[in-house]
Amino acid sequence: MYKTVRIPDIGKEKLEVIEILVKIGDFVKNDQNLLIVEGEKTSIEIPSKETGKIKKIFIKIGDLVKTNSKIFLLKKKEIKKEKKINKNNILKIDKRNDIPYKDYEIYASPMIRRLARKNSISLSKIKGTGNKGRISKEDFFAYLEKKDNNYNKNNLNNIFKKNFCFEKFGKIKKISLNKIQKVISKNLLKSWLTIPHVTQFDEINITKLEKFRKNVNLDILNNKNNSIKITLLPFVVKAIANALKNFPNFNSSYSEESNTLFLKKYINIGIVINCDRGIFIPVIKDVFNKSIFEISIEISYFSEKVRSNSLKKEDMEGGNFTISNLGGYGGGYFTPIINFPEVAILGISKYINKNVFINKKSFNIITLPISLSYDHRVINGVEAVEFINFIKNKLEKFHSFIIK
Repeated sequence: MYKTVRIPDIGKEKLEVIEILVKIGDFVKNDQNLLIVEGEKTSIEIPSKETGKIKKIFIKIGDLVKTNSKIFLLKKKEIKKEKKINKNNILKIDKRNDIPYKDYEIYASPMIRRLARKNSISLSKIKGTGNKGRISKEDFFAYLEKKDNNYNKNNLNNIFKKNFCFEKFGKIKKISLNKIQKVISKNLLKSWLTIPHVTQFDEINITKLEKFRKNVNLDILNNKNNSIKITLLPFVVKAIANALKNFPNFNSSYSEESNTLFLKKYINIGIVINCDRGIFIPVIKDVFNKSIFEISIEISYFSEKVRSNSLKKEDMEGGNFTISNLGGYGGGYFTPIINFPEVAILGISKYINKNVFINKKSFNIITLPISLSYDHRVINGVEAVEFINFIKNKLEKFHSFIIK
């Protein structure tokens, strides 16, 4: 027996098909989600009201559908009657699963619905704090954290005790994460789960810049009234400030809830600083209008505040872009995680001395490995390469801007 599956009552508006969750030949159960449609104000998951096999699909992604539109042809599963029927165990064809049909009436973005479906969570259990009860990312993760709290405390501990009994191999020491580490871990997880990361790698020839920097430090050393030492980092900060001025998408934040990109007219850059209590990201404000000397002084100032545990909350607010510098620790390329709600972060590794051949002549150069991670919803690959090339040009062929 064949059954044509149609769009249920979704109102008068035509909605766009943005995702088809099944294919021809799939066996679907009652209340299993078949597709997702989206309008200007909401997205709706369309469930099956029958059990059977998909024989034909009438729609494709991008189609506009309305109430009663044909979407699938289903071959219904025939249910054979058993000779002995247990009245207390009759098969209920209309039994619902964990996800209520009424979920489609709840205001939530497609991303939230996908996360809910992936985690088998009914949106009806989450209290939305947005307009008309709309469920935001914060609402979803707050619910997920609360839901998993007992699991983390009980089940996860039992799993570790049963499967990871480290004590039987020797002595161990248990260390609980401090408050700062817990906050950082939570923010990093949220960033990784919600932002589609892409990382672009490259090298910058800093041979001339390093020679210039060392000469500047010699001049500073001879000047007894100035004790600051210029490192490579302030030059990178200054180059990025210029890049952000020319590539506004990198100087933005994206809200998926409102599908809005917030372009910022100010340029504030965060610097990751490590200490024994964890990592901190103080923010240098108005970087574009500051000199290399001023940036150097602020980095030194914030580093001291981190070491002395005197960094304030306002010191870490207002960042647009972050730099993670591992150059002093060694290692090669790495994939830095974006500092939410920013859209990009630059990782710096230890510079490399290498020989290159140009016109059959050998030259010794110094290169700086960099890793640019960016939000692919906001920035595409071409923009990322152009952004890196701009920074390379500023550092390889630095001009008067670099020391002002």
